[in-house]
Parts: sequence; C-alpha cells; structure tokens
Amino acid sequence: MGRATIVSGGTDGRYTIDLDYGAAQRDAAVARLNTRIADLEDRATWQQGQIDGFQGGLDSLRPEFDALVSEFVALSNAVPRDDEAIKAKRTQIDKKTADIIKQQAWLASAQADLAVTNTSIKSAQLERGALLAAEVTETRQAWCADLTETATGTVATLEV
Repeated sequence: MGRATIVSGGTDGRYTIDLDYGAAQRDAAVARLNTRIADLEDRATWQQGQIDGFQGGLDSLRPEFDALVSEFVALSNAVPRDDEAIKAKRTQIDKKTADIIKQQAWLASAQADLAVTNTSIKSAQLERGALLAAEVTETRQAWCADLTETATGTVATLEV
C-alpha cells in the first residue's frame, strides 16, 4: 500500500494523482553528496598545494646535487689528488641524495593521496548524477475503488 496526492479529477471516481517514491529522501541524499563533493574538492586543492610544495623542493635540490657532482668530478680529476676533499664531497653527495629520495617519496605519497581524493570526487559525482536521474515522482490516472468523486489531498493507494 502506498500514498498519493490527488491533483485533479474525481468524475466517475477517476483522478489524476501524483505518486512520490521518495523525492525528499533523494533530495536529502543529493544535498549530503553536494556537501561531500565540496569537502573533497577543498581537500584536493590543499593536496595539490602540498604536491606543488614537494615538487618545488625537489626542483630546488636538483641544481644543488648537480653542483656537488660537478665539484666531485673536478676534485677527482685534480692533480695532485686530495682524497680528504673527495671523501667530504662524496659525503655531501650522499646526504643530498638522501634528501632527494625523501622528497620524491613525499611527492609520490601526496600524488597518491590526491588520486584517491579525485576518485572519491568522481564517485560522489556519479552517485549524485544517478540520484538526480532517478524518477521518484510520477503523475498518472487512478480510479477510486468505491467511486468517490470528492476526494482531495493525500490518499492511500493500492498497487496491483
């Protein structure tokens, strides 16, 4: 048994009715999804800022690394050879390499997090689209079982 709202009619017990299969629930779900999408988009913006920062840090480390390598090559080719200076330069290169690897790991993690957020946004948008496309109201003709001609408002229905 369901409910319907009488729109018009009544002659000989035949009415035009509106059937509501859950428009209020659908609208509430769409509103929740709109809020979720907005929150996820804010998170994606913040995550993109993190990625940009990590990429900037990585970009700044590369010229420093290249300079250290050039200095190492120059020390290695110098005559007479200064083994202590070469060893010190190698230590600097190792430290800079560790910094680059750490920065790359942070960047990869931030990119993965953003990908998850973007997937969540797309999923919520698809769910919202499906809800909005759902037909949750219907207008149709119906007969009153006892041929009442003066019914109004919300009435009970019996679907066959």
